Amino acid sequence: MGSPIDRIANFNMLFLGATILLLGQAAASPMEITARQANCPPIHVFGARETTVSPGFGSAGTVVNSIIQANPGTTSEAIVYPACGGQASCGGVQYADSARQGTAAVATAVNAFNQRCPDSQIILVGYSQGGQIMDNAYCGGGDTSAGITDTSIPISASAQQMIRAAIMMGSPRFVAGQSQNVGDCLAQGIAMSIPTYKLIRRACNHLSFSPGRSFATTLADMHCQEFTLPDGRTLGFAEYGDPRGQPLLYFHGFPSSRLEASVMDDMARQRKIRLLALDRPGFGRSSTQPGQQILDWPTDVVAFATGQNIDRFAVMGASGGGPYALACARALPREMLTGVGLFASGPP
Repeated sequence: MGSPIDRIANFNMLFLGATILLLGQAAASPMEITARQANCPPIHVFGARETTVSPGFGSAGTVVNSIIQANPGTTSEAIVYPACGGQASCGGVQYADSARQGTAAVATAVNAFNQRCPDSQIILVGYSQGGQIMDNAYCGGGDTSAGITDTSIPISASAQQMIRAAIMMGSPRFVAGQSQNVGDCLAQGIAMSIPTYKLIRRACNHLSFSPGRSFATTLADMHCQEFTLPDGRTLGFAEYGDPRGQPLLYFHGFPSSRLEASVMDDMARQRKIRLLALDRPGFGRSSTQPGQQILDWPTDVVAFATGQNIDRFAVMGASGGGPYALACARALPREMLTGVGLFASGPP
């Protein structure tokens, strides 16, 4: 059967599929328009997954589901795009091409829905690369990293007026310190980057996990923690699962952050795993490390574990975090490292 660590290290994620309805271009009669709008939901949520994750909502699904549960009648739709960074598992599409295609896909999906349901409210949710393409489509301004030089906003003016919330987590385009940011994670992570941020802030305060607290602030309190390394750098981390369980240190993919481990929270709790997700150097809340090498990572891991009074632990790396897990397997003694797990790992 294997230990709980073995089982979670070999997990398989199930992702929700989504189908985009293709609209005909033929002119409709007033009666047809009325019938069509009568079938429209009060709120429709668009979600975009992170890099290398199978089609569906990915880590954004946690937020999408929370919105649906809080607002009966809400429908949802996953953005269909490569979500790739050059990996063979997602077709080898380069990151810039994927982000460019994703930006166009967001605009196409949102505009098509708004044409069909002009009175329905819209919410955008994106994680990592998914947050980047939502930002590009809603805020415009171009994106040189994705080769987008057109600075106009591809989402139509009528659709923009119906967007009530834009939640972008772990987006590479996040800029700290902007007045429209919501939550306590100011280095990276939860961010709102929209022109009508006052409306968005009010909408998000309505979508809360606990009375009197905004959704963004609640999520930030749960997942934004910092540890000071011996050299003064900051290591961001989040804790999931069972706080009394067997320790498992999780290393995220690229580009992403500790927040991607949130989808394993329930799984870890059920299997009595204490899941500690670390931000790699330069990601999320972690400081950059000039001249850093992957082989330097085990030193930070040991310092963190010691600071948390953890003597024995397993490690797991997903996608770009895989080589960091392998570096720990190479450097750490067996009496400290109890297991190593890889998920869709990049090459060492």
